[in-house]
Amino acid sequence: MEALYYFVLAAVIATFGISWAVRTAIRELVNEPEKKENIQTKMFIKVAVVEAIPIILIIFGFINLSSSNSDVILPLIIVGAVTILNIIFIYGTSSEITNDLNTPGDLKSAVKTLTMMGVTLVLAIPTIAVVACFTVMNS
Repeated sequence: MEALYYFVLAAVIATFGISWAVRTAIRELVNEPEKKENIQTKMFIKVAVVEAIPIILIIFGFINLSSSNSDVILPLIIVGAVTILNIIFIYGTSSEITNDLNTPGDLKSAVKTLTMMGVTLVLAIPTIAVVACFTVMNS
């Protein structure tokens, strides 16, 4: 496999997995707001488990990066599209709750906090993939 596609695969797995973990945590928070700390802890554990395979793929990608000579446009488009799609998924789940007039203010604040943490986590692996693409472009 071409080295850049290790990074693409890592980004796809990480963004969909982290997006799923965050959206699940948001839904759980709505059902049981009194267990906020427990829900956040479970979310971070899920994120850590989801990121295990992408981290291994990133290592394989960097190992094989010196022999890479492929075009970087398609990997960048895939990583960008997948990242944007999953951020939209997270914001969609969040906006369902925050736009509800019956949702208490403290719950809205907790959902917004989880949303921001989730978006930040979703951006981590794709950022590494983009840096790898630019590394190949400059070599």
